[in-house]
Amino acid sequence: MANIDFIGRRISYGIAKEATRGTAATTATHWIPHLSADLQDKHESALNNSAMGVIDLNNDAIVTQIWSEGKIEGKIQVESFGLILLAALGQVTSAAGAKAGTFKHNFTRLNSNLSPSLTIFEKSPAADLKYELSCLKSLEIDIVTGEYVKYTADFIGRQGTPTTSTVTFVESEAEFTSKYCQLKMAANKAGLAAAPRVSIKSAKVKIERNTEAYYEAGSVTPAEIHNKAFDVMFECERRYSDNTLKDASLKNTKYALELSMVNTDDKIGTAKDENPSLKFTLPAVVISEWERDQGLDDVVMEKFTVQGLFSAANGTQIEAELVNSTASY
Repeated sequence: MANIDFIGRRISYGIAKEATRGTAATTATHWIPHLSADLQDKHESALNNSAMGVIDLNNDAIVTQIWSEGKIEGKIQVESFGLILLAALGQVTSAAGAKAGTFKHNFTRLNSNLSPSLTIFEKSPAADLKYELSCLKSLEIDIVTGEYVKYTADFIGRQGTPTTSTVTFVESEAEFTSKYCQLKMAANKAGLAAAPRVSIKSAKVKIERNTEAYYEAGSVTPAEIHNKAFDVMFECERRYSDNTLKDASLKNTKYALELSMVNTDDKIGTAKDENPSLKFTLPAVVISEWERDQGLDDVVMEKFTVQGLFSAANGTQIEAELVNSTASY
């Protein structure tokens, strides 16, 4: 066994959309700088504990299931994050943007238990692998004052297989920090455009897809990977100054919610005259939890959890809009 010592920073991850579900893409379309990751092969074994006239419990073992699973955490980058959004919501419509050389992508929740799959590529000094049929289990987006906007994507897929990859990172890809973020709440979706900004200290968006591997007799590899019930939640912390949100939670008041990020310091497009942006819209939500944090020597804060609801009028629970320089996903 070769003695190869290396640190985690030398492991690179790339992603690509699979043209045919479960058939690995040839190369990564985006290599994504990550902050942490634990994606790897996993397995389950069955132990043979048949009695053989001795007191020893087990006499053999066999592998029964093999799959890949793990999380990738990184900063939201305006081009590559489109593939993560596609894996999270399921479908996208792309069109030319308002300015030449820009594109607007509208992501909506696909009403299917077979979401688009990705191939995840991993390259390190010890291995060069690709994980086909990689499906998103959950996506979490974190906004904290004074920091980059980060995401954690949790995947499950098939066992990694050998490949040969050439890693290419795009250093100029625009990112977002908390200063670009804005939250709005209104009585309905139509009212969001004119709604005032809601001041916040931190926020978190959670998209749960309840994804699991499906196995069939004759193989230890997942035959399929299904996403099941779809759910969206939003958590927020802000200064406590009145009982508006507390009363809304007690009265079960319905809102529409919009979380937007516009990078006003980066320019994209042919003439460099457009700002990259990302926007989430939840047409119907309810404040499911509310609490006050009142440390004696701290500014009194309120924390609330928003539960996304399926909106029959809008046909979805969440929508996302991404403006960047990528033509399609």
